[in-house]
Amino acid sequence: MSRLRLTVPLGDREPATSFASRLARRNGCINAWEFCEDMGLKYSLILKGDPTAIAEIARLGGVDAEKLACHTFRRPNLRIVEIGQEIITRTELFRSGIRFCPDCVSSDLAAWPHLGAAAPYQRPEWHLTTIRTCTEHGRALVSFSQLSPRTNRGDFSQAIGEALRELDTPSTHAVLRSPSQLERYLLARLSGRHNKQRDWLDHFPLYAAARLTEVVGCTKLYGLATRRGLLTDDQLQRAGSAGWDILKDGPAGFERFLEGPVKAFWSSRHDAGPKSLLGPMYEWLAENDTDPAYHLAREVISAFLLRTIPFGVKNRVFGTPVGRRRIWSIHTLAKETKQHPKRLRKLLITRGIIGRESAELSDHRVTFPADNSVSDFLEEIGELMSQKAARAYLKTSRSQMAVLIRADTLVPYATEEGSVAIRPLFLKRHLDDFLRRLTIDAISTAIPPSRSVNIPKAAKAARTSAAAVVDLLLRRRLIHVSRDPDLQGYFSILVDPAEVRDRLRDATFSLAESFSGPTG
Repeated sequence: MSRLRLTVPLGDREPATSFASRLARRNGCINAWEFCEDMGLKYSLILKGDPTAIAEIARLGGVDAEKLACHTFRRPNLRIVEIGQEIITRTELFRSGIRFCPDCVSSDLAAWPHLGAAAPYQRPEWHLTTIRTCTEHGRALVSFSQLSPRTNRGDFSQAIGEALRELDTPSTHAVLRSPSQLERYLLARLSGRHNKQRDWLDHFPLYAAARLTEVVGCTKLYGLATRRGLLTDDQLQRAGSAGWDILKDGPAGFERFLEGPVKAFWSSRHDAGPKSLLGPMYEWLAENDTDPAYHLAREVISAFLLRTIPFGVKNRVFGTPVGRRRIWSIHTLAKETKQHPKRLRKLLITRGIIGRESAELSDHRVTFPADNSVSDFLEEIGELMSQKAARAYLKTSRSQMAVLIRADTLVPYATEEGSVAIRPLFLKRHLDDFLRRLTIDAISTAIPPSRSVNIPKAAKAARTSAAAVVDLLLRRRLIHVSRDPDLQGYFSILVDPAEVRDRLRDATFSLAESFSGPTG
């Protein structure tokens, strides 16, 4: 079929669906479906973006088919639509009626007054729910959903005609407002005028970039508990602007934004978890975890949370196991080591792993990196003993334990430091080393030498302290050392009091001689 006698000019970025609808109106047809049927076409194929149908309607209207197809939505499946190089999900399209800018419609009517109702043409951006403002006229788009049953929203000329009749003065329904940077960005991508790969959001499909930016902005402006679906168009437009200010700086800007919810969380009493921290934003991304379009956003959030929140190895972020611990809290460390959190707090302060200012925070809120210093600390506290337990392990008495501590022969792992008071604790490895050195020269014998006695008795007989006897043993200055086969530990060590007395006298004489100098 040859070119029609009555045609309409192709609008700037006009899709084929709008062009076919205007051709139908120009040629006096009731709707685009009947017009296309008369022309031997199927309007449903134009709605799907079929290239053959678009080429045919372009030929009938006398316009460039490639130019017409460039701004027409293609529908490869029931979930998504495509336009140019961009992908949009059907959920991001306005499908309950039509949207339009009254100033654009007025401009079309003024430009082609002879076309009447066939003059206004549809812009692709009017389909997107995330573009709510006309960037050319600075006016909010008008939504009209009260279409009569005989009017199909897919037939733009028919739908806009009814909207203009019903609304009387459409401009009174559209407030003046500046388009947001997000709207300008989305329009540039939609129209193919954006230099891609310049912004972080360029790595997202169009629909994902739009939705993520709005969700982030909603969280920023209206709080974690806010549900996007409950906000007005004006509120969502402001949210898009706020989200753009955050995400325009890429992952760095996104992480700076995440610091806010995390900071607010630490001042609350909620349990640590992604949902508690990020609310509906996390839930939304988790629900869409099968959609690779949001992978980059989940990656940034996961990395940030893992180095900020004390997740255990069995915890999951976006369904993925944490794998290894990166952050501890006093609470999680207490559960892991089965140590009392109060004791742990004092030990951590003493070791300098946490600061004294953390004393006012709850156990859940005091966090520190799971680095090498903490790994060493974990090994140590796993073998810590109280003074009572250490005394039992050494098989000694309370008085003898006190003597050894006072002489610094046994040095507690942690003692009172500043305002942080800790009862003396002892490392098992230190106690084992003490016993090894104490018994290194001891000979086990079934019948101990008649003059040998244990350390306290030897000290009493030699008129010295038990600490002095232990010092001789540790320095290996005694020859006659044995072990009582019926005993273990400290009290099993037997020494000769006479030898102890001689060694102490030798030490005293040597010391006195060193001070007085040679005689004679």
